[in-house]
Amino acid sequence: MGIIQEMSWDEVKEDLKQTRVALIPVGSTEQHGYHMPLGSDTYCADAVARRTAAKENAIVVPAIPYGISHSHMSFPGTITLSCDTLFRVVTDVCECLYKHGVNKFILINGHGHNGPTLQTVMDEFKKNHKAYLFLIQWWIAGYRLTPNLWTSKKDELPDGHAAEVEAAGMLAIDSTLVKMGKAEKVLLGTLGESKIKFHKSTMAALKGYPVDITTVEDFEHLSTSGVVGSPLGATKEKGEIVLDKVTDFLADLVREIEKV
Repeated sequence: MGIIQEMSWDEVKEDLKQTRVALIPVGSTEQHGYHMPLGSDTYCADAVARRTAAKENAIVVPAIPYGISHSHMSFPGTITLSCDTLFRVVTDVCECLYKHGVNKFILINGHGHNGPTLQTVMDEFKKNHKAYLFLIQWWIAGYRLTPNLWTSKKDELPDGHAAEVEAAGMLAIDSTLVKMGKAEKVLLGTLGESKIKFHKSTMAALKGYPVDITTVEDFEHLSTSGVVGSPLGATKEKGEIVLDKVTDFLADLVREIEKV
């Protein structure tokens, strides 16, 4: 179906006679290592939305190109919003769409740190609206839907930051923006001299305890390049496969929520 920014208002009106589902891609403008562009999260979330709408009836909203990127501000070019600003922007978008008749929303997130704020949007919006809201982290879903596709081992974090899943997605979307010759693998260590061991950029554990700790750390303390994980096995072919699997899933989700 239609992409709102590419349509006239009367075309949107006609599409809304066929669907009440909106896909809202939320990305970021932040560093993605030496090999990927700062707009990677936005490119990927937008591509997932567009490819889903090509398979099933849903309206695609213009991608939100900024997110919660405070932990990347040590890297030039990164632009961040406050959590409150992102909350208000996404809420306002949903309010406008609701006024036009949309009552089912799928937030397609391209950046991990956006997740908690987007969950808060859903909680608050649901209190005052007869609506259904869903959130998907596209790269995590992609990794889980294609567990045998990736060259990187699990502890090399193929679903990490600017790692194999994201790099493959970008190669499929626009390979001219990806410089795989500059890609490097970065494995996580401990927080300073402590026994707190990172196993994702936002997840850690204290040695000896089977408990995950959610945390926030400046990426410059984790990686000089900004990468977390291994992008080295990424290919355009893998990107097409993972994008196809994720959008098949989302198309199925759209079909099911249309029944509600």
